[in-house]
Amino acid sequence: MSTPMRLALPMRLTVPMRLALPMLLVLAALPLLLGAADVEAFPAQSGFPSPLAGPASRGFGFSRVALDEITTADTGDALYALKLGAVFPLVRIDEWRLCFDAGFLGLFDVDRSYDNLGWDGNYGVVVTHPLGRSAAVRFAWLHDSSHVGDEYAERTGRTRIGYTREEYALGVTWWPAPAWRVYGEYGHGTGYDADTPGEPGRAQAGIEWERDGRWAPYAAVDVQAWEERDWNADVAVQGGLAFRADGRRWRLGLEYYDGRVPLGEFYAEDLRHLSLGIHVDLLGDVGARRRAGRPADPPANR
Repeated sequence: MSTPMRLALPMRLTVPMRLALPMLLVLAALPLLLGAADVEAFPAQSGFPSPLAGPASRGFGFSRVALDEITTADTGDALYALKLGAVFPLVRIDEWRLCFDAGFLGLFDVDRSYDNLGWDGNYGVVVTHPLGRSAAVRFAWLHDSSHVGDEYAERTGRTRIGYTREEYALGVTWWPAPAWRVYGEYGHGTGYDADTPGEPGRAQAGIEWERDGRWAPYAAVDVQAWEERDWNADVAVQGGLAFRADGRRWRLGLEYYDGRVPLGEFYAEDLRHLSLGIHVDLLGDVGARRRAGRPADPPANR
């Protein structure tokens, strides 16, 4: 008698598969949604700006970091920080916007032949929606994978702990006046590849001020706290000059930071520094939206 064939199913869905299932459901419902909706592909705005301050915020930037204190072993007195990424809007359906989050942060030791200390790669899916004309909300699924630099690992013998974090996040932002923005977000981790840390909570809040004009000063404060760090605050304060042109915003900013090393592999270690950096925000509509005091353009300008 022949033995019936059995299919071997994986016990645990991979990250891409878990992401693919809800995306397939959304795609299946699109014909019904699009028939009665105002749809725009690749809108100019994400609807929820990324924070200006903080070493791990989204954006493109290059900074010279002067270290006041760092507990990571065998590091010099200065670092270069390279930051790449943005929240890219993919589609707008009425007031809902679907975006793709992508980011990279790398630290390089100036006093050790520019050896890479480590780097983090981020990606995720973000959905935003305005709350009236002066606020917005965002829902996000975010993934962070952290790595130790090859040169640093070879020099020190440090091995990777396998820090990989997935979280669901809910954030709210509000423009109380055209030049001011406040925001807050809570993220709850749902999966880790490392045995530690594993604690799920992350809280973030901040306030920003930016004057109107082609050339304008700005200032921002960002505070984050992680349950894996016993809710100790990571504080970033940045100020400088912004220049807007051709849908982009260029910023020259001086930043003070006191908190954890902003790489997951070094989450338990402390860093305090002063940095000078050049930053580029590709989605320059953020400034126009702030000057108007609203999270999204009016219907006539879409």
